[in-house]
Amino acid sequence: MARTDTCVPAAVSRGIVVFISLVLIFLLSSCTKYPSTEDTPKIVIQGFLYLGEPVDDIQITLPVPVFSEDTVAPPVNDAEVVLIKNGVRYPLMPQPKREGYYYYPGSELTVEEGDKFELQVFYEDQFYRAITVVPSPPRGVRVTPERFLIEDVDEDYLTLFWTVKGQAGEYFYVLIENIDAEPKPLVFPHSPNPPREPQTSRRFVSAPFSESYFVVTPYNLAYAGRHYARVYRVNQEYADLFIRQDENPRNLSEIPTNIENGLGIFTALSASDSVFFDVQQRTRR
Repeated sequence: MARTDTCVPAAVSRGIVVFISLVLIFLLSSCTKYPSTEDTPKIVIQGFLYLGEPVDDIQITLPVPVFSEDTVAPPVNDAEVVLIKNGVRYPLMPQPKREGYYYYPGSELTVEEGDKFELQVFYEDQFYRAITVVPSPPRGVRVTPERFLIEDVDEDYLTLFWTVKGQAGEYFYVLIENIDAEPKPLVFPHSPNPPREPQTSRRFVSAPFSESYFVVTPYNLAYAGRHYARVYRVNQEYADLFIRQDENPRNLSEIPTNIENGLGIFTALSASDSVFFDVQQRTRR
């Protein structure tokens, strides 16, 4: 039976935000190799704030020249980084075990619904700035049907619904994960022209979309058993990375960014409560 629950284990919750960050890092990495010119921005910022979470996911790197053999952007560990909320300045510190990442070591800086944050970065006599607002989370997430019985992988589906303040122009994405200790893989028929490639991992993350529902098909899942789903509300700057990812990454003018004088993204995300559901597969004879 489906239920909502805010008590997802902390390790699972932090794993979610790390995975989301990795998705955006992958998209940005395809857009941060440039010809070396004087006009090339000196740094790339990838900063994420999560509703109700500590501030520890602000990454700063150098851009990678297009003809470089390097595949990993060099970290910047000596920038001066400040977050401003309600006129109060919160200096961020380099993380000891994560090169290029900055965090706030205290407990008085909180990330709450509706908060407006300004990020300021000073590096090698250059000033970089970005602003974001923490969106309100999706509420009342429910799943229909409560038990997902798969008999036809091309026709069966379930749907997630939710409500949110100020729906117009907003973007969301869905995260679904199997949480069984030893899940049983779903079986997909062999076809030379499948509608899409089946999911191969426990965790599925959708691209951003603007509807207040999401249709889950068997191709979004890899296993039967117990699953949870969360709906994330994201800002326009986040959605732009996905919407524009097919653009020419060599053209700096087409790379979406909300960083003044730099590249990358500074944004905030909010998550719904989790909803839990079971998936079963019955093979037709």
